[in-house]
Amino acid sequence: MLSEVERVCDRVAIIRKGRLAALQDVAALLARRKRNVEMRLDGPPLSLEGVPGVSGVMVRDGLLTCHLEGDVGPFLRAIAGAPVVDLTIEPAHLEEAFLEFYAEELGLAPDRPSEGGTHIGGEGATGRRLEDDRADEAAATSAGPRR
Repeated sequence: MLSEVERVCDRVAIIRKGRLAALQDVAALLARRKRNVEMRLDGPPLSLEGVPGVSGVMVRDGLLTCHLEGDVGPFLRAIAGAPVVDLTIEPAHLEEAFLEFYAEELGLAPDRPSEGGTHIGGEGATGRRLEDDRADEAAATSAGPRR
């Protein structure tokens, strides 16, 4: 549902416990979110320590994953010349922004990988599907279609 909101709305409102938690342009809300990065390497892992905007670096079986916030330039300069076989930088999604408003209630730590290296999403620690929580306590509304 939130992916559709992201595609067609200019602004969103997030309501939490009957109160307005956020009312922002979709672009502004997403601009501050961290993107997920996956990089397959053909060789030893490289160090991204100290690279601005990079956090949550994990390496497993030649796959490096991390979060990237802000300008991608420093990250791209840091990996220049590395034996990269495949690189995916996933854009930030409205669902991740939404989860930040509900992380505490769902028993999730925002922007931190859970055990096993997977990022927050889908089902929370409560065992309830996120869609159930959305239906109970949140709404995303449009201020009009995108132009």
